[in-house]
Amino acid sequence: MLEDYLDYLKTHELPLWDKDSEKGQAARKLGREADTEKWLSLFEGKSAEVVANLQVSLIRQCTYLLAKQLAYLEEDFKQHGGIRERMYAARKETRVNGWETSLADFLYAAQTAEDLNVRFRQAEDALRRIFQRVKAKREW
Repeated sequence: MLEDYLDYLKTHELPLWDKDSEKGQAARKLGREADTEKWLSLFEGKSAEVVANLQVSLIRQCTYLLAKQLAYLEEDFKQHGGIRERMYAARKETRVNGWETSLADFLYAAQTAEDLNVRFRQAEDALRRIFQRVKAKREW
């Protein structure tokens, strides 16, 4: 789209505002304006030169911001990995913390000291069975 506006300016022999010119600076300042209604009102009744140059300025600012965002996302990906790595880490943490939490909840549900002892023995037996399965599977 940038090329289209640049071609339009060239074809119609209209000047392209330099970014450091007075008009260019004003257009760049408008690009920081978050109010889209204000932007739209600037186009009404303006010459083709003004509209095309405002569009060029806005497109260049968007391109710059998108390039910065892509660079940030690339660096974030390098440091923290993609969604799969993050999901795996979250699942792994949930599994480790999840069984500890479940075991604690199981023991806290005891109503009496005797019930707690029974639950502890049940948990101990379950852990022993898991231990034996892991040991057999790994052939240790």
